[in-house]
Amino acid sequence: MHDTDMRVEDRLRAALRAEADDLPFTITVDRLARRALERRRTARATRLGGSLAAAAAVVVAVGIAAYALVNRDTAPAATPPTATASTASAIPTEVASFEELLPLAAGKGIQVGAGERIGDTAEDVSSDETGVRTILTVVAACVGDGDLELQVTDGTKPYARFRQGCTGEPVVHATNGAPVASADGLSVRASAPAGTDLRFVVVGVPSGPLPDPNGLIETDGVVTIPLTTATSATIEPDEVSSTVATYRVPVDTAEEGFGLWVGLVCQGAVGHATWRVEDAAGSSMLGPVDVACDGIPSYDRAEAGTLRPRDPSTALTLVLETPRDAGWALSAVRLLPPGHPDPTVPCQAADPALTRPPKVEFFQAGAKLPDPKVLGSWKGQGGDSSADVAPETSIPLASGKGLTMRIADDVCAIRWRITYAPVPPDLVGHVPAGDLVPDQDNPRLDPAYAVENEFALADVPSGEWWIQALLVWPDGSAYVNLRVTVP
Repeated sequence: MHDTDMRVEDRLRAALRAEADDLPFTITVDRLARRALERRRTARATRLGGSLAAAAAVVVAVGIAAYALVNRDTAPAATPPTATASTASAIPTEVASFEELLPLAAGKGIQVGAGERIGDTAEDVSSDETGVRTILTVVAACVGDGDLELQVTDGTKPYARFRQGCTGEPVVHATNGAPVASADGLSVRASAPAGTDLRFVVVGVPSGPLPDPNGLIETDGVVTIPLTTATSATIEPDEVSSTVATYRVPVDTAEEGFGLWVGLVCQGAVGHATWRVEDAAGSSMLGPVDVACDGIPSYDRAEAGTLRPRDPSTALTLVLETPRDAGWALSAVRLLPPGHPDPTVPCQAADPALTRPPKVEFFQAGAKLPDPKVLGSWKGQGGDSSADVAPETSIPLASGKGLTMRIADDVCAIRWRITYAPVPPDLVGHVPAGDLVPDQDNPRLDPAYAVENEFALADVPSGEWWIQALLVWPDGSAYVNLRVTVP
């Protein structure tokens, strides 16, 4: 039996040798190099696995040879193998740059830290304290063996830990927003095996000192007045008890419209703050305006004259809504209409001996009308509760001829409002039907902003009317009342 097996083996060897002599030589240097590379890639495989694979290859080869021996007359001629593309995914050889990592955290805040390690070293890499006391986002990438570990600490205490493989693929990690004790915020430390290249960026919204609210407004010389109840507010993150704050925006009953400048900075939280202006009925007059809580001041402005309340007898409300735990600072001012610095006639100083408001006169077509009723205070003296009472006697006017009102001795008023109204039956309470000159609001009572001593009034419609002028001087104020009848 053994002799028979030996003879079969000899015949098989001879057949294989003869068959091999007829085949082309297909092993090239490139194939040998590729085989060597494959052997290096499989170096981590166990010896047992390698032996089994080799044995399987021999069995397959012997089977193919035997089949060729039996079917040598019908088997097709062998052809050289063709090269095929590798299906293995390419691993980057360089770690992603900071510029490639940062956009992956878009909308999560601003960059507050970064770190990198390139070359054959095992040293850990740390970011400084970030100032972030809410959600912190880390975008990291590494190339090399093993894993990258990111340790987030709150002062000296561990806060969060992240791990990722060093395949070159950037990974985004974020903390869960748990309370942070350290006033300096969270910090990040990265560690990886020696020789592993790594980079990371840290993104978040830092807490910390807020800008001075008074520095948020830059009006470029436009005269402003602050809101009456609260011009600004600063709330530190640990003091927030409500996410909504309201401010009263005063509205003068004679104002046709005004502007508003709002400066706002919000920080210490992910998200944004929103402000809007509402009227007494809750209808939106301006906004809403969103401001990111990234610590960057935002400035928004509605030009003077653009806000026109539906009910000018009530104040508007500025409503601010912020994320809980956010710190914020707000400053808001009204923008006034343009000033009136050039009077018709050069201003003259009031007589120091005056003890009452200056005399006021009306003219029509150059003719002086009877003196109007002037009631007011001067240098803290005087004042009369009957100032808002219509005169009992009406003065007839010529139709189509305008009126001029002058302040005696060319003394200039620095604020004024001149209107006409129907005469009420009881003569009390001037309810304007229209303006005779544009109103001039000068809340700072600044003579450089608005002065005038002669006013050309608009035509008054036909009928009986009560003309009233509110005049303000540096030393006092007065109501001037004139009752007229126009044919």
